[in-house]
Amino acid sequence: MKRSGILLTALLALPPVVYAQSNLSPHTITSDRILLEDTLFELSTVEIPMRDGKRLAADVYRPRGGGTYPVVLIQTPYDKNMFRSAREMKGRSGPHPLFNNVNYVFVVVDWRGTSASKAARKGTVPPDLEKDGFDVCSWIGQQNWCNGRIGTWGPSALGRSQYETARAKPPNLVCAVPMVMPLLLDYDIHYPGGVFWEEFMLTLAKLGFGSEFFDRVAAHPMKDYVWTDLARPYLGVDAEEIRVPMLFIGGWYDIYTDGVIDAFESVRAKGGEKARIHSKLIMGPWTHCIDGKQVGALEFPKAERFAIGKARAFFDYWLRNGSNNYDLEEPPITYYQMGVDEWRSSGTWPPQGVEERPYYLHADRSLSTNPPRPGEDTRPATFTYDPARPVPTFGGHILSPDLSPGPQDQREKVESRDDVLVFSTPPLERDLPVAGKLRVRLFVSSDRRDTDFTAIVTDVDPDGRSLLITEGIHRMRFRNSTTRQEFLKPGEIYPVTVDLTNTAITFRKGHRVRVDISSSNSPKYALNHNDCRLAYRKGNGLVATNSVYSDAKHPSALVLPVAAR
Repeated sequence: MKRSGILLTALLALPPVVYAQSNLSPHTITSDRILLEDTLFELSTVEIPMRDGKRLAADVYRPRGGGTYPVVLIQTPYDKNMFRSAREMKGRSGPHPLFNNVNYVFVVVDWRGTSASKAARKGTVPPDLEKDGFDVCSWIGQQNWCNGRIGTWGPSALGRSQYETARAKPPNLVCAVPMVMPLLLDYDIHYPGGVFWEEFMLTLAKLGFGSEFFDRVAAHPMKDYVWTDLARPYLGVDAEEIRVPMLFIGGWYDIYTDGVIDAFESVRAKGGEKARIHSKLIMGPWTHCIDGKQVGALEFPKAERFAIGKARAFFDYWLRNGSNNYDLEEPPITYYQMGVDEWRSSGTWPPQGVEERPYYLHADRSLSTNPPRPGEDTRPATFTYDPARPVPTFGGHILSPDLSPGPQDQREKVESRDDVLVFSTPPLERDLPVAGKLRVRLFVSSDRRDTDFTAIVTDVDPDGRSLLITEGIHRMRFRNSTTRQEFLKPGEIYPVTVDLTNTAITFRKGHRVRVDISSSNSPKYALNHNDCRLAYRKGNGLVATNSVYSDAKHPSALVLPVAAR
């Protein structure tokens, strides 16, 4: 019984927004057609029968005048009515009106148990997105307005439903555009560096999901049998199950930056033949809300509505006989190089020619490609970490809008603190292009048997702004493996590597590269109370005195993937 509960919890982790939305009142289902103002579409709201006798509510947008068309399918837990604004050239449609394209029928379906499909809910059982996706595609394929070709589209949870539908292999599914969503929501996503991703769970709770899932995931902080065995079938879709071409879209400030890249690489390596050969990846300078111009404290005009334009070209190729040569002309990977603000292409990630270059921490708080020399100051940089007054999260790879996702200036809220170590390069004499995954290799000690070490990398512009690029954390008890605990001996020096996310940015001439080292980043990461307890709990915990070493025997360094350009 206990294991069944854990399995159910693992399953709930995948589409938690279902129950955040399930308290909405059901909408009236009607078969009346509405001619939409300012468009060439007619809207019908229908009920789609499922194999268990239940029905899912859907809006069907058909070009006026009849005919048969390929279909773009969107399956959402967020209320299908939200997509009606796309008819008015709002939101993601913009000047690339995918949703106003009269070459397609658009079908928008409420997930089982949500909004107008609330009545299809089966007790507390989450929706089976695989079966429901297959049944929806089967119904669409039987309609006289469908020419037999279906593509799917959508971000986040809508991407999750696309993976499950693709796993079901409906015969009329041709392609998919999943955005800001990994294939697997596994241990490493919930526990980056062995630390609970608390901010994500808190945001779900604010959406109305409740605390039960939070508590149960927090009860499994090691990569134990729950993650590797029991829960594995419910954590997502394996790449081997993907058979259709996919256009993966992610962001350098998204909560799933590495997960989207991993999904693309896995499908290109292990998917079915068409998926392996034809899937592509776009990585832009976005948070979890893609296609915007304003991202955090910066603007990226060349990124605005870029993804929706590429999605339309992708659909036109796969669903309309390939007249635009999209698959032949587009590279496997298109990515945005921040700093120089340009779109680039590559056949691999990271791009060819990338070399790891360490920038060593020095006792004078500088960063340099020169390693510490024997005889330099061997005293460590020491700070006090008090879990009762943690370093606040401000910007970065987060979901909550209250914490200002994206590139934010770290000077006031982070770098001004006495428990944050700041190391910077001199102003750069030439541009420094970076593309790939960043790491911080540290040599550290603590007077406690367990603690955390965090790292934030920033781009410091000539005006002094220290804009966050990427961040990470590692729990010392898991410094060698997340499958077992190894506590510290107080005062002993240990190596630990803090993994940061992938990114692509050129540090411009005159800018400085900076890394901030501390032991907390709250509420993004759950606090370490420095007392060796497993359970995540409230309370002040113990104060730790932590040290970072930067001498010839202990060459701590920020490791940058330096690109050819």
